[in-house]
Amino acid sequence: MVIKLKRALKANERARWCRDGHRFLQYHQIEIELGSINVHRALAFTPKESLTHKYYYNKYADRIPSVKSGIPSDWLSHQVLSGHISSVECVAFSPDGTRLVSGSADRTLRLWDGVTDPMEGHTSYVTCVAFSPDGTRVVSGSYDNTVRLWDGVTGASIGDPMEGHTSSVEFVAFSPDGTRVVSGSWDNTLRLWNSSSCAQQTVIETGSSVFQVQFSTCGFYIVSEGRIWDITTSIPSLMKGSSLIASPSFFPIRFNSTNHTLEISGYLNLVFPLPNYHVTRWAAYKGRIVLGSEDGRVMLIDCTHLL
Repeated sequence: MVIKLKRALKANERARWCRDGHRFLQYHQIEIELGSINVHRALAFTPKESLTHKYYYNKYADRIPSVKSGIPSDWLSHQVLSGHISSVECVAFSPDGTRLVSGSADRTLRLWDGVTDPMEGHTSYVTCVAFSPDGTRVVSGSYDNTVRLWDGVTGASIGDPMEGHTSSVEFVAFSPDGTRVVSGSWDNTLRLWNSSSCAQQTVIETGSSVFQVQFSTCGFYIVSEGRIWDITTSIPSLMKGSSLIASPSFFPIRFNSTNHTLEISGYLNLVFPLPNYHVTRWAAYKGRIVLGSEDGRVMLIDCTHLL
């Protein structure tokens, strides 16, 4: 309805309000779906130059959380990619940033280039996706317990499904040279696969479900679930703590839930105190770490000047 009204109006104040309201609805869809009682909180994360923020902020200022920085002055440009017929479970950018692949509960993957057809083959939810380092291939894992390879340009399936896991595959990654794939699963194993033949090479028993996996830059080690594994021996080195993160430059990072610190190993050997901060979500990219807290706070830690 908002879109139809916006198109019907000329370039006047009402049209500007419709455009701004449409962006607000898109930007804060989740908060709105949770209930109207939460909508005013969304103003804290609404661009200050938007009509919605200018008009409503002062009306609800006493009920809006304070956000000191990081909010853009105006609505960011964006594009909505439509095609999946069920929820999107995972996404990944190609190394050069020109392509995006997504996996869905509709059992398909999609390369968002406007040309490639849906990539079909999995028989259940696609749970994880990753590009190869050179961007020519895509690996996917699924709730159907298999790992699959795809052409990263045409979307064509490559080889046979990689079978061996006995439960859902939760994470996949290529080795730095692209010759191996590692997968982690609910079945308490890490599995290494040859990315050319799709043959299984190694099975590592982890003792717990695997949700995050990362290769070292040399390709001989894997970090997962609080341990660093030597892939030639399958012998782990225990890292005490919890919520392990592996940054792309392979500085093992973990949130220690006992003393509430973020610890970065390797030659950096840094400890960040995080009092009263319970990490629930995180991501690391090129020396930057973003943390999400149980109470709704987001923290950005920039280590780029230390690398």
